[in-house]
Amino acid sequence: MKSWLVVVITWVILQSSAWAVTFTLDLTSVTETEYSTFLTNIRNNVRDATLVYGGTNIPVMGNNPATTFLRVDLIVSTGTVSLGIRRSDLYVVAYLANNDRNVRRVYYFSGLITSAQLDTLFPEARGAANQQIIKEYEENYASLEKAAKVNRKQAGLGIDKLVKYIAGVNGVARAVPTEAKFILVAVQMVSEATRFGYIQNQVLENFPSAFTPDDKVIILERNWDRISEAIKGSNEGVFPAPVVLKCDGITTTWTVNNATELNMGILKYLGSALLRSVKINIENVSVLLVSLILLIIIIIYVGYTLAKSHILKKATKTVRT
Repeated sequence: MKSWLVVVITWVILQSSAWAVTFTLDLTSVTETEYSTFLTNIRNNVRDATLVYGGTNIPVMGNNPATTFLRVDLIVSTGTVSLGIRRSDLYVVAYLANNDRNVRRVYYFSGLITSAQLDTLFPEARGAANQQIIKEYEENYASLEKAAKVNRKQAGLGIDKLVKYIAGVNGVARAVPTEAKFILVAVQMVSEATRFGYIQNQVLENFPSAFTPDDKVIILERNWDRISEAIKGSNEGVFPAPVVLKCDGITTTWTVNNATELNMGILKYLGSALLRSVKINIENVSVLLVSLILLIIIIIYVGYTLAKSHILKKATKTVRT
């Protein structure tokens, strides 16, 4: 069966006057190129193309975007499960699936999205009767791992693993550990792989098979904020001092000297920075200053020459008189 990726730009007005954009990924026979294109399209949608952090070309998340949420439709042979993702930070806030009675239901984290927003983001499951709050755990990794009864390494990653866990939440009765595993893997395969090119490459290197993520994957997921801050304060991506990255529960530490070593996908928005259109480096400033000094010298010289000529003419006129 020929594999395909459909990226659908579906605009829907939310009651909060925000918009949502939908991306669709067919997992039935997806290729490496299609998966990479899927992630690139998400990055391009959420980035601010004018922002530059640390003089690098790494995309930066936009601030106060018109789009509040992203909808990601994941298609498998048994149907479609959809993720609701907060655009400002790529947090998964909800998902849509069939229950054991083949009825579309939304499961969501309270406080991250409203029922009204769910109605528009997932019109297939409008109304409180079709929307259920996830109360057994929260959206952070520690809580997810506890509910799933496995850690991220044990849960694994990869296209095959994602398809397996989708089957555990679509068209079946809700089971908390299985649901938590699905969210745990979906978050990393979509949101984290968008943030980190390193995680994307791990998936591609093992494509489409399941694999155990290495320590660097877990370390990156813990340090998106810190990495973004370090790169923002860098000089053309080079850090003023080595950055040591670590994570609770991981004995490995990762020391990096420049942004290239991290293979980032997109940086978190951490305030304004130089705009690409007005970016000025030290070399350009030096040239500008030298040119200004030369111009001042020329003006002074011309002024002096004219004044001297005027004085000589006046003196000559006086002598003749």
